[in-house]
Amino acid sequence: MLRDALGPALIGVYLHGSAALGDYDPARSDIDVLAVCAAPLGREERARLGGRLGRDALPCPADAGLEFSLVTQAAARDPARAPAYELHGWDEQGHVHPGEGRGDPDLPLHYAVVRQVGLAVCGPPADAVVRDVPRAELLALAADELDWTVGNAGPSTQVLTACRAWALAADGRFRSKRDAMEWALEQGAPAPVAEVLADHRAARQSHPDTEAVAAFVACVRTRLRHK
Repeated sequence: MLRDALGPALIGVYLHGSAALGDYDPARSDIDVLAVCAAPLGREERARLGGRLGRDALPCPADAGLEFSLVTQAAARDPARAPAYELHGWDEQGHVHPGEGRGDPDLPLHYAVVRQVGLAVCGPPADAVVRDVPRAELLALAADELDWTVGNAGPSTQVLTACRAWALAADGRFRSKRDAMEWALEQGAPAPVAEVLADHRAARQSHPDTEAVAAFVACVRTRLRHK
């Protein structure tokens, strides 16, 4: 559909997230896609394409929906903290919205994931299209993501995010949620990690001890600051 809409202006489409990391579950995962086009779209073109990518028009096999970003080639190479995007969605209503010059601070982390583990649906390899994210910047992004989960997500998500951040700081590899927790347990992670991993494997809701989770997250945050 993107190729039909954009023609030769479409440079590449890259699948990332759980589907690329080997931990995709249609009952709880979303589908993460980064697309890159040659140049900014006109307002009408953005509106038309955004409508075709919304939940009402585009069936999605994942219960959690679609996490989609369309950026220009220039934005894919932009070292800014929040590169501009052409389209992004879905929101809670299943809509895709135009950027209108706005930037997304999540994009540099997406760039890093796509370069390391992303699957090219079409176009050249991702490392020929999106910029490299230096280690120091990558760890700062991981720390920001962990801080966001502390203020906006439940204890189990905090555990998952902390394990992924810890593993990333250790060897620079992106891991799935399951793989990151298994790695953390091999390093001697505390009890809440084992509890959340067991519930993740069984597709159950986790309720780990909040104080133990807070202590674990604080420990990982300290590791990130000193890497």
